[in-house]
Amino acid sequence: MIFCCWSSNAGPVTITINKASLTIAAINKTKLLNAVNPALTATYAGFVGGEGLANLTGALTCTTTAVTSSAVGSYPINCSGQTSNNYAITYLPGALKITYATGSACAGDVGHQIRQPINVDGTSVWKQNATVPAKFAVCDANGVSIGTPGVVSSFFLTQIVSGTLTTGVNEVPDSTTPDTAFRWDPTGQQWIYNINTKAAPVNRANQTYGFTITLNDGSTNIFQFGLK
Repeated sequence: MIFCCWSSNAGPVTITINKASLTIAAINKTKLLNAVNPALTATYAGFVGGEGLANLTGALTCTTTAVTSSAVGSYPINCSGQTSNNYAITYLPGALKITYATGSACAGDVGHQIRQPINVDGTSVWKQNATVPAKFAVCDANGVSIGTPGVVSSFFLTQIVSGTLTTGVNEVPDSTTPDTAFRWDPTGQQWIYNINTKAAPVNRANQTYGFTITLNDGSTNIFQFGLK
């Protein structure tokens, strides 16, 4: 904005008033798989002189590429639609993250946690050479157990506890079946991996083993059991 006035000493003087910077940032949101999208909103930073939303023209519109049925993952949120003669507006994008449900009923048990015969509290102890079935399920917003390929991103033995000593590792557990990853059990509506303890060296008995399942929504399912 430019103003012109006269100076008694030097003639006309031009005063330039630059627009203030205003940032409109989309707020990050999350939702469960197959739930309707949440309301998309934004924050404002940079108003000066007691001004606010009334000093902007137009209506804010925030959109995302995600729809109700979109797969788990992260989707951009972009806002636009408002202008001002007094502000230089910068729009910052956000993200809508779609995840599986946690802690709710899922295929006859609690979703997103290890299932029997492995105790959730980590107190299970097995004889070495046993086959230990690791089972879990994850559901969408409607309580439907999800068995589509790609749910499990990785599965590793991540720590070994011997007395007071904890050792971090990164090993793929052996399986007693030809599977090298979790497989979908359509009858039980759950994922299963038969952990083979026969291949564990003798000196690995009397230790506790911690495992980490990483899902394709970025979450993890961590459990442990002991061998004797």
